[in-house]
Amino acid sequence: MSRRNPRGAGIVHGVVGLWLIICGTVLGSLLLLNVGGATYCNDKVAFIADQAAYYAASLPNTPARQGLVNTMVSDLLKSMGFPTSATTVTITDVVVNARPAVKVDVSTSASTLLAGNFANILPAQIGVTYAATSVKNSWFNAYGVALLGDGQKFTFPMLTPDGSFPNDGLPGYVMSLVGMVKTR
Repeated sequence: MSRRNPRGAGIVHGVVGLWLIICGTVLGSLLLLNVGGATYCNDKVAFIADQAAYYAASLPNTPARQGLVNTMVSDLLKSMGFPTSATTVTITDVVVNARPAVKVDVSTSASTLLAGNFANILPAQIGVTYAATSVKNSWFNAYGVALLGDGQKFTFPMLTPDGSFPNDGLPGYVMSLVGMVKTR
């Protein structure tokens, strides 16, 4: 009977172990890069959602508001390198501490790193969603000053361009020669 050299099996075990360590390190590094990329994308979408909520809160609640906010979100996403084809923006009027507010949900997709090479392990795209809420401004954005005949000044809030009061929850008054009348 012949004896086998035990050193050959040790070399095979060492090579297999080394390959397992290398593969584990590569996959772990890939996972770490993708988690960092996903966190970066989430932060960017959070910033965009915050900006969209501030913008939506400054607009009157009309059908045009959705289109204006969608355009702003798409422009910001494009400027930050995100695809805009799978982006959805939802605007909801809510109440926060008895104050009118606007909630904006932004959902988009972001690609992962090296997803084509590891298609069986990593998804090619991840969904990134963020919701932001902004309380509507309780003050008027512009004021006018009226000069009275006796040299006194009277400061009053300006109306919106369509002649209506801003949606701020404050009472509204109309002035005429007869006096001041509360309209809401």
